[in-house]
Amino acid sequence: MQASGGISVTVKLHGQLAWYLAERQEELTLQVSAGTTLDDLVRQLGVPGPEVWLVARNGVHVKGGETLADGDRVELIPVVSGG
Repeated sequence: MQASGGISVTVKLHGQLAWYLAERQEELTLQVSAGTTLDDLVRQLGVPGPEVWLVARNGVHVKGGETLADGDRVELIPVVSGG
C-alpha cells in the first residue's frame, strides 16, 4: 500500500549509472511524491544530470520536466563514449 499522495515507480539504471545506487542495483521500485518530475527523480537518486544521455518512460523517450504517474517504468541511459 502506498503512502497518501505518493506513487510507485520502477527505475532501471543502465551501465555505470547503477554505481549511484546502493549495492550497484540496476533496478528498483521507489515511492515518490505525487507531482515528482523525471528531473526530480534523477536528483533524488543522486545521479548527476550530465551523466544521463537519455530518459525513457514506459519505453518512450521523454523530457526531464515531465511528471511521473503511478506505475511508470523509468530507464536512465548513460552517456557513452569511446573510439
